[in-house]
Amino acid sequence: MSDYNPLEGVGKAELFEKGKYLNPGLYVLAVKKTIFKSTRKSGDAFIVEFEVLESSDEENHAVGSTCTWYQGLRDKEVAFPAIKDFMRNLLGINPDDKAAMQEFADGIDKMLHQAINNPDLFEGTRIRVETYMIKTKAKGLDFTVHKWSLYEGDEE
Repeated sequence: MSDYNPLEGVGKAELFEKGKYLNPGLYVLAVKKTIFKSTRKSGDAFIVEFEVLESSDEENHAVGSTCTWYQGLRDKEVAFPAIKDFMRNLLGINPDDKAAMQEFADGIDKMLHQAINNPDLFEGTRIRVETYMIKTKAKGLDFTVHKWSLYEGDEE
């Protein structure tokens, strides 16, 4: 009988019960995959999994670790602008370039459809994000704001 165990190391794996969300800080992230998911508790969601490339919070989000951005879709007036802002920054579109912005607006629905049907579509694409906490107006709960920006570093 062989000593080979294809599942050796599972005990050391990090569990992502509900995703691993970013703490306040500054990060450079690379997309791993995009996901559309219907959840029992929160309804539909657009989810992006990332690899951390740079981190101001190495203790909780070390370089090489995985993190998640979850955008619930219940309130489309909040969700759709957040997704649009994320995608614009991910694609490196300057908001002052009117022609590029119009082309982006005209194509984003199709692009998101492709992204959820091909989770690896944007794999490796880099983006910067600053995260900080606020209290929600309605219930006074903690909420993490994601301020996305263009990644302008050297491509590897």
